[in-house]
Parts: sequence; C-alpha cells; structure tokens
Amino acid sequence: MMTFLAGYAVLLRPSYWFNPNPVQLGPSLVGSLFSFFAWFMGAGIAFWLIGIWFKKRDKLMRQVSGKLAVTLFWPGVFATLALFTNYEQVPMFGMRLWFLPAVVLFFWWLAKAVIFIVRDVPKERARQAERERIDKWLPKKK
Repeated sequence: MMTFLAGYAVLLRPSYWFNPNPVQLGPSLVGSLFSFFAWFMGAGIAFWLIGIWFKKRDKLMRQVSGKLAVTLFWPGVFATLALFTNYEQVPMFGMRLWFLPAVVLFFWWLAKAVIFIVRDVPKERARQAERERIDKWLPKKK
C-alpha cells in the first residue's frame, strides 16, 4: 500500500506546482490529457444544446442543463489552456499550478449544480404543481 502512495509524494512538494519551467509532458500524456479535457468541453456543449432544446418545454430542465454545461465546459477550456501552455513550455503560464484552478472550479460548480438539482428543483416542481392546481380554477383571459 505504501509503495503505491510513494509515487504521489511529489504532489505535496511546492516546487512541483510552482516550478516556472516544468519538465515537458510526453506526447502520449499530452494526447490523453487533451482527449480527457476535450470530452469535458464536448459534454458541456452537448448539455448547452440540450438546454436550448428545453427552452420552451421545461424551464427547470433548461436551468439544470445550463448549470451542467458551465460545470463541464469552462473547466475543460481552462485545463486545455493550461495543458497547451505547459506543452509549449511558456515560462509562467506553463506551471502545473494552473491545473489546480480548473479542478477547483470544476468541483465548485459541480457542488453548486448538485445542490440546485437536489434542493431547489423539487421545491420549484412542487411550487409549479400548486400554481397549476390553483390556476385551473381561475378565470382565463378571452
């Protein structure tokens, strides 16, 4: 167990994250990381398109889809930019530190989206059902 964790000890060193000229990533690692972040951006675009489809049908599903689109797309863009600057060995922007804001941003927006889905959507659905129940008895405009 300890030999498995020994490889991750380097992640705890500040010199790993703040080195202005880190070791260049290999082409296979860059390709796999780029495809991983491209999937994030692609899923964000897909959720955005789903939100456009829900525009007239269901306002809550459009909001959920929009939150998930932002959660996936922008951290993917930021991580891809950090990967590009790291690969091109741009001195200050190539630091590994720039991957951390993308990860933090992803988890922050993911937490906000999950809280919205779990807490706010059921309340709003109940509010809509109550409004529809009351509105069916109110006079309509002619």
